[in-house]
Amino acid sequence: LVREVVKGNGVVRVNANFKKDEVAIVYAEPETSGDISLSVYDENINLICRGSASTEPVCRWRPRWDGKYFLDVSNTGTTDVAYRLAINRETVAH
Repeated sequence: LVREVVKGNGVVRVNANFKKDEVAIVYAEPETSGDISLSVYDENINLICRGSASTEPVCRWRPRWDGKYFLDVSNTGTTDVAYRLAINRETVAH
C-alpha cells in the first residue's frame, strides 16, 4: 500500500515489479475529493492498462514476463488529491 498526494494537473509515478503469468491488480483510491486516473506501462513504455475516475481507477492484467512496470496516477483537476495505491504483487520503489 502506497500513500501519496498528486498535485493538481500532476502525475505521480511508482515503479513496481510483477511476475510473469501471475495476475497483477493495481487500484488507486482517492482519500480526498478529486478525479484521478491510473495508467500502467511496461518497461518499454507500452500502455498495458488505463482506469479512470469515470470508470474505476483499477488495472488488472497478466504480465507476459517478469519485470518492472510504471504505475502513473494522474490528477485531472486543479486541486491536490491524496490517494492510496494498492498493489497485489510488488517490489515498490519511487
